[in-house]
Amino acid sequence: MIKKVSNLKKFGIFRDFSWSSDTPDFTRFNLIYGWNKSGKTTFSRIFSACEKKTTEFKQYPKDGEFEIRTNSGITIRHSDCQSETKQFRVFNKDFIEDNISFDPSNPSRPIVYVSEEDIESNKKLKELKERGTSLAQKFEAAKKDREKSERAEDNFRKSTARTIKDIIGNLKVYDKYRDYDKGSIKTAIENIGIENLTALSDNDFEKKKKLTDGDSPKSQSLFSKFELKFLFNGKNLSNFSDIYNELSALLKRQVMGETVERFKNDLELNKWAQHGFELHKTKNEKEKCLFCQNEFSVNFLGSLSRHFSGDYEKLQQEIVSFVKGLTDLKKEKIAEENSGIYADLQESYNDFIKKLNSVVGELNDWIDEATKRLNEKHDNPLLIVALPKSPKDFKKSYDDVIDELNTIIINHNLKVENHVQEVATAKEALERHLIAIAIKEQDYSKIKTDYDSSIEAEKEAKNAVEENNLQISKLEKETSNIGKAIQKMAHPGSSWVYTR
Repeated sequence: MIKKVSNLKKFGIFRDFSWSSDTPDFTRFNLIYGWNKSGKTTFSRIFSACEKKTTEFKQYPKDGEFEIRTNSGITIRHSDCQSETKQFRVFNKDFIEDNISFDPSNPSRPIVYVSEEDIESNKKLKELKERGTSLAQKFEAAKKDREKSERAEDNFRKSTARTIKDIIGNLKVYDKYRDYDKGSIKTAIENIGIENLTALSDNDFEKKKKLTDGDSPKSQSLFSKFELKFLFNGKNLSNFSDIYNELSALLKRQVMGETVERFKNDLELNKWAQHGFELHKTKNEKEKCLFCQNEFSVNFLGSLSRHFSGDYEKLQQEIVSFVKGLTDLKKEKIAEENSGIYADLQESYNDFIKKLNSVVGELNDWIDEATKRLNEKHDNPLLIVALPKSPKDFKKSYDDVIDELNTIIINHNLKVENHVQEVATAKEALERHLIAIAIKEQDYSKIKTDYDSSIEAEKEAKNAVEENNLQISKLEKETSNIGKAIQKMAHPGSSWVYTR
């Protein structure tokens, strides 16, 4: 049952009418009265539009708009009256003008025109009207299904958009993610395609999130390669093979001179004797021992002098020089953490720093071992000291890792120069990730399939109602007679509007 006419616009004298709260709702029988030209017939044309299922008739106000509310909560508007299934019957001045004439010169418009009964047509008309009730019910059910599916699809887009706005949106940056909404989700899915929406790994997600949250990193300096400068006895040793050859020669060299046998195999005694010999030369004491004050035996200092010969001292000096050269080649390890590197480059950077520090560790260990052997030879040049293991090509190993690290730093610096675009790309990846996760968790494929199917089902149900109404209208014109008119006026369940 009609409850009220909630709105009228551009409808004759009703320019902008709204049903006020103190106006009583319609009941089963309603009387609307007023002076001539007060708008009663104009008001009735609201219901004529619902009866005719169109606003395209001559008496309907141009651009007129209306909205009717029923007790069941249904809203009927001028824009959708063509699909209205409720029965309306209107008897007003328009009906009289269209159906009744007292002009005897106009045979086509008699007071009542009676045609031959078309029993089959009437029977079919009755069936169509009965079918119309069923179709109307199906249409209402399809409409409700569509509204339910539409709400589910709408809720998916709202919740997903809210998540994206909360995670990616930044009040400091004005971009599309700051005001991200359900329309943005629809656009993203349509432009990207569900099949192209892929989720990130947890690690990649954290990297990209860190990039979008943080400030722009700073450029970093490139690492220097291994500079091998080793000058020994006038020769430039440019690689570790040459260094090892010179090291081997020093450790194997035999001192030319007279050897004191008791010093030869006693390293500590030999060092003590050499120190004492140097002390006596410095203090110019040649007659007696500075320690015990006993006189030297004949030729004792001479034998020491021949033992600690010039060749002996030269070897020691060369060993000292060589040890210094080796020590200068040692490298410092580099801190493995570098928070200034872009997050997506951090893992590779750390891996190569570890490799570089491993090379540095091996290099320094080898230098320490070589230095230990040289010090043994220095303390007792008469010994034949075992050689350390042959070194790797530490320069090449070091430089290979440096090349990899510098490639990462170059990429980092390029990203710094294009930070705005890097952030935008990261945000797009996060957006796709969050949509992909929501699609999976909320089974959006089913939501979308149900929604599309409900739209199609509603469309088909509406077309069926309109087609059935069209056939009814056609048959009503073909079977127009007094019996039909009487039946029409007395149709059960019809809404009647009478104006005078």
